[in-house]
Amino acid sequence: YKAFDVGIAFLTLMFLPVPERRRLLATLREKVKPGGAIIVVDKEESPGGYPATVLSRLTWDCKLRQGAEPGAVMRKELSLSGVQRPLYRGELGPDAVEVFRFGDFAGWLIEG
Repeated sequence: YKAFDVGIAFLTLMFLPVPERRRLLATLREKVKPGGAIIVVDKEESPGGYPATVLSRLTWDCKLRQGAEPGAVMRKELSLSGVQRPLYRGELGPDAVEVFRFGDFAGWLIEG
């Protein structure tokens, strides 16, 4: 990659195997210019226990209220099994600042 001012990873890291996404993030950190930023919006691993159930239901409710067909929502969720691997808490490093959250989805800013 060439040096850049702003890099955006939007709903992509969760589809990369963990070692590959760590390499990509390391490369992005090396290439971001001073004063630049990396913006990441992705799905994060759910907390355990009942909070995970609540977040999952919240996501389903939002999709259904937006008009999604229930069967389609269920099929999509099932198709992601084994393909989607949410980010782990803290995986982006201590300098990643959370700037957005809706359920399991969050956005972070990493300054260069």
